[in-house]
Amino acid sequence: ERVKEVEGGADRFDRALWSELARANLLGIALPEDVGGSGFGIVELCLLLEQQGRRVAPVPLLPTLVAGLYWLIHRLTYRRTNHKNLHVRGYKEEGTTTTPFDMVVLNDLDRFHLVMDVIDRVPKLGRFAAHTRQAMEDKRVEHKSYIAKYGDDQPDIRDWKWSTTR
Repeated sequence: ERVKEVEGGADRFDRALWSELARANLLGIALPEDVGGSGFGIVELCLLLEQQGRRVAPVPLLPTLVAGLYWLIHRLTYRRTNHKNLHVRGYKEEGTTTTPFDMVVLNDLDRFHLVMDVIDRVPKLGRFAAHTRQAMEDKRVEHKSYIAKYGDDQPDIRDWKWSTTR
């Protein structure tokens, strides 16, 4: 009943529910106490998610909690020696429904972006791989055009299968 009411509303956001989750300190369950979290670990987080899915509320709690963990991973890794050798990737909530591969593209985890990332982060590759980087950028633009026109992933992405031969 409540879900139908929220889904039928203008902003499709249950402010009362999210306020209650925040008041119960559930949104920061896996964050350290020194940053306002509850200081629990991954086991408690999993238990919370299991119960939330069964009984509490059909809301995107996982992406919210993962965003907090993403921040924590950055905080822990970027204070280390040689932190320039580390790069953290994580889920970014875009609030959209799209194709499976486009979700990967929106989170900069697609094969094209990862190649571009390597080229950008390995100084010696820059000038030698400029044409490859541009080809990857072109593939991302081509992808966006295709899904806008057809509403589906490109056939070479959608129909791709692991090869059993070498």
